[in-house]
Amino acid sequence: MRNNASIIRLLLEHLKAIYSTTTFLDNIAINGANLPLCLAAEYNRTQIIDLLLEFGADVNAANRHGNTPLHQAADRGHLAAVELLLKQQNTNLQARDSSGSTALHISIQQNHISIVELLLVNPDVDINCKDMHGNTPLWWSTRLERDDISLRLLAEDSVDLNAVGWKSGLSTTPLFHAVARQNCSLVKIFVEKSDLDRNIPGYGGWTPLGHAARDGNIAIVRLLLWRDDVRCNAAGPDEDSLLLLAAKCGRTKVIDLLLQQGSRIDINYRNNKNGETALLAAAIDPNAVDKPGKATI
Repeated sequence: MRNNASIIRLLLEHLKAIYSTTTFLDNIAINGANLPLCLAAEYNRTQIIDLLLEFGADVNAANRHGNTPLHQAADRGHLAAVELLLKQQNTNLQARDSSGSTALHISIQQNHISIVELLLVNPDVDINCKDMHGNTPLWWSTRLERDDISLRLLAEDSVDLNAVGWKSGLSTTPLFHAVARQNCSLVKIFVEKSDLDRNIPGYGGWTPLGHAARDGNIAIVRLLLWRDDVRCNAAGPDEDSLLLLAAKCGRTKVIDLLLQQGSRIDINYRNNKNGETALLAAAIDPNAVDKPGKATI
């Protein structure tokens, strides 16, 4: 897109004499898809953005994909265009595209931290806005390993730590993402938050602690055990206990740590599928029996 503001002004003056310029600018589609203001934002043409707004273009008019000018500028990482659009009195920061994403979602997905910062300092932004799958900005930043952005979001008191995204059989939380990636530093920040629910299960019924025990990540298991409100027994598919999960996977260091937890760990806890215990799974207790009454040996 060429940045010839003088020619565009002449054309707009001509159109103004014939049509209602506002109606024209908000309905014309370039190449069947983009509105003039959306296109100017996409290419960071701030002079043209100013000019189109002067002639009455709707700052929130969306193209056929549901993208507003703010979406377009955020997607491309155009800081100047985003700044200009945010200066407009009625710019809608909560406008959704066809996937239900806001400009904040998109800037996180594209890893444009400067745009994220600009949006977060705006009082009209919703830091916990959800797209059509229920995914919040923090969910996306942890899912996509945008650690700098995750840290920035976690600095906000109002951020929802426990939002469950991708609400299907693959549902997860931000904490679950950090645990699955074995990111100890990020997990530590999460567990220090008093309003964190560390027991929300992810896909397959795994809790974050269950996932860490299965993976044998002793550092993360220790971090998650730090608070008394963590669920130690029903932590995996079929409500397997932590001890059972660790025993099945041969995680001896995790088993040692769990056995140090005293009454928090029920060594004889049975899952709800076949009554299996950790001792039965590890084949170390000749007296343990499953539901049908079969002993280990």
